[in-house]
Amino acid sequence: MMRAVKREQEQERELREWAVSLAAAREADRRAMGRAILMLLERIESLRAELARRPAEPVIVPEVPAPVPEAEAASLPEVGPDEDTMVVGLRERLRAVTHRNH
Repeated sequence: MMRAVKREQEQERELREWAVSLAAAREADRRAMGRAILMLLERIESLRAELARRPAEPVIVPEVPAPVPEAEAASLPEVGPDEDTMVVGLRERLRAVTHRNH
């Protein structure tokens, strides 16, 4: 990863040198290109600074569904290869929970 960061820094340095050279050119279109590249590099720097100031995002671990007790599992229908098991599993779990509550 450090190698990638170093390579990226080298590329940005080279791009900045090109932009400075273009910005000093006689032709108006080249000067405009140089200024545009410099503006983009400044924007990249400001976005990096903003990311550095931002607190780290918490890692959200997906919730693992609780296993279905054997008594409930025996009453679950067989699922074919083309059926969406998530939908069937949720539907049957809801049925089991509402059945227990009544």
